[in-house]
Amino acid sequence: MALPVNDKDITVPEELVQEWQGIVDIMAAIIDVPAGLIMKVEPPGIEVFRASVSSGNPYKVGQKEHLRDSGLYCEWVVNNRAKLLVANALKDPEWDKNPDIKLGMISYLGFPLLWPDGQVFGTICVLDLKENGYSRTYEGLMLQFKELVEVHLDFLSKNRELEKAIIERKKAEDGLRERTAELEATNKELQAFSYSVSHDLRAPLRAIDGFSRVMLDDHSDKLDEEGRRVLNTIRDSAEDMAHLIDNLLSFSRLGRHEVKLLTIDMAGLVQETFRQLKSVVPERQVELTLDTIPSCRGDRAMLREVVRNLLANAIKFTRPRESAVIEVGARTERDQNVYYVRDNGVGFDMQYAEKLFGVFQRLHSTAEFEGTGVGLAIVQRVIHRHGGRVWARARVDQGATFYFTLPTAGGEA
Repeated sequence: MALPVNDKDITVPEELVQEWQGIVDIMAAIIDVPAGLIMKVEPPGIEVFRASVSSGNPYKVGQKEHLRDSGLYCEWVVNNRAKLLVANALKDPEWDKNPDIKLGMISYLGFPLLWPDGQVFGTICVLDLKENGYSRTYEGLMLQFKELVEVHLDFLSKNRELEKAIIERKKAEDGLRERTAELEATNKELQAFSYSVSHDLRAPLRAIDGFSRVMLDDHSDKLDEEGRRVLNTIRDSAEDMAHLIDNLLSFSRLGRHEVKLLTIDMAGLVQETFRQLKSVVPERQVELTLDTIPSCRGDRAMLREVVRNLLANAIKFTRPRESAVIEVGARTERDQNVYYVRDNGVGFDMQYAEKLFGVFQRLHSTAEFEGTGVGLAIVQRVIHRHGGRVWARARVDQGATFYFTLPTAGGEA
């Protein structure tokens, strides 16, 4: 049997590494086995790319094994590009030389993970220390996780093709540097989020949520408190990812939305948006103070997103304050207004300021403050489409101020 080929020069980003770690942890927890793995082909062998953090798992990230006549379960899956279920290797002579048996792993359920062109990335699998026939429900769950990972691989591949296209375009457009710079900026943004905004992610999410709900509704009496907690966590995570996809789709649409220029009453827009956001947290003491806020020229729907995201951030990051104060104002410089939104919240370290407006970039953990890491990217995209700039100033635990520029009511974007 020829060794598999994996010639993809593609790095899996840290965001996906962490998401895949969550997948193997969830697999091991739901199926109640010691090991959930995502394996990656690295000719002439295969390595453990992600291993569940579960009791009794003997596999560690980075472990490698040769694939030629190794007797490993994963070698069969890679070579045959098919599902493998071994209920008890001790009862099957075909697997008596399998090195996994030496680790006590006598049962196995695994699927191949394929790139869009059919090359094998690796495998996704679970292993058990005891005989296990793995129910159809568990097979279906594993298949959904396989499809989710392959959606990621599909978009990673597309992003790589996009990177190559950028390089070729730069060579061909030396005489159009300004246009090339615009395309590079757009493509750089696409590389960061394109694999997540696809509607194809919704189906696996619905499946994960559905399987979890079935387990809770139909098999709750067989689950202990920890099992129910894990399943509820899975459902919450699926809901969080759905919100992330919605935000990314909004971000994507902003690049195609036609800018309809009107004279915008920014003071009125700020007050209206603040009332809506404050109604969601009536228990919070949040004071809004308005300085001079001149009107501007812009697209009302798009600028509402700017104001909503900046005010929502100010409300969120002042949560530790007993009395939160948000100040909004502006000054006019020539033919543009410089607006600001200032708060007395937790602030941030200015050495990380460049990360603020990137997709998926967060300066605080989700355990501290919820969010998808897309809101400020939306703010920047809208302001750039109006020909303006956006930046921030802050100090740790001393609040933050976000600035953005827009054309005056008599100017043009």
